[in-house]
Amino acid sequence: MGHPDHTHRRRHGPPARRLIARVGRTRICDYGDSFQHHSMSTSLLTSVVVAAVVASIISGLFASITLIIERRAKRKELIFAKALELAKLKIDTLADFAQHTSATTFIADPAEYAEYYYGLLETLHAKGRLPKGWGEEYDRRFSQRISDQ
Repeated sequence: MGHPDHTHRRRHGPPARRLIARVGRTRICDYGDSFQHHSMSTSLLTSVVVAAVVASIISGLFASITLIIERRAKRKELIFAKALELAKLKIDTLADFAQHTSATTFIADPAEYAEYYYGLLETLHAKGRLPKGWGEEYDRRFSQRISDQ
């Protein structure tokens, strides 16, 4: 009571072709008689690839942001260190001047000199030039105190 071969084909359609994925001569996948398996595998592979790309982009963004923050911190640290060096040099120069000339010299707090030089160096680094009126600013902050004594 089996069906003849031609009736079976008419009722269920022609037999499905086998889909075999190859890379060169190497067989990498045999999807058999079902294209549903193929579309599911393709969807899964697509999802994995998209997830990997998104993860890579997000990782790259975090790395870039971290690098920017780190560079900014290093730049500020370097400018601060140089400002401290200039403040120390200024104090040493004023002390030597006072010692050799026997003149009364006002020496401000090292933190004030460091703050002043930090502002100058930061502007010089950012704009490539000193701010306008920086000499007058120095006179206003430090020279006026000499006349107060």
